[in-house]
Amino acid sequence: MLGSDVDSLTQATLGAAVAEAGLGRSLGRKAMLWGLLLGTFPDLDILAYPLLDVTGQLYWHRGLSHSIMAMVVISPLLGLILHKIHGAKAPPIRAIWTCFWIYATHVLIDCFTVYGTQIFEPFSDYRFGLNNLFIIDPLFTLPLIAGLVGAFFLRKRPQWRNRANWIGIGLCTLYVVWSFGAKAIISHRVTSELSRQGIEVQRGFTHPSPFNTILWRSLHESED
Repeated sequence: MLGSDVDSLTQATLGAAVAEAGLGRSLGRKAMLWGLLLGTFPDLDILAYPLLDVTGQLYWHRGLSHSIMAMVVISPLLGLILHKIHGAKAPPIRAIWTCFWIYATHVLIDCFTVYGTQIFEPFSDYRFGLNNLFIIDPLFTLPLIAGLVGAFFLRKRPQWRNRANWIGIGLCTLYVVWSFGAKAIISHRVTSELSRQGIEVQRGFTHPSPFNTILWRSLHESED
């Protein structure tokens, strides 16, 4: 439950940062509030949990609601709702694109984790996962929070407000880039060691341990 709560915090924070970047200058602090809400929108699929058994829950979560098709269909509807509520302060095209990027970044960071995301639903139930971030990583979330806090208190200085938010987004993006580099290094070392020991593997994967990208775990399956 803790993991789910903190993961939702990350998604909400990222949504707020994207909304601030897209609509902050016109909507002010309301953009962050909308981002917090819409950043967790795809995870509302858990509302169906009472109707499903444990296996069904695992299959359903990060399924159709996290697919590219849902992203393309739902984002314009959310954007038009924002425009309807705020009028000229949320122009249709900008509102739709902001909602699209909130949705897209939610799905994208889910793809970074080991759990995988069914982005090709309803055409395929394959779970796509890059395994470069643990589901909870403070070093990804904290820069976003810092940027939002800066933007929140700099509301009377739009230029600095925008800059603070983008610095937070930039830092967490650099951290993601680092995570791919760290995974490549670890994967190479593991493969080299397996080869040195003459161990032939059929499949395997490498992923970070909780809350960091320094200590990694690699699991491989041999013929026996």
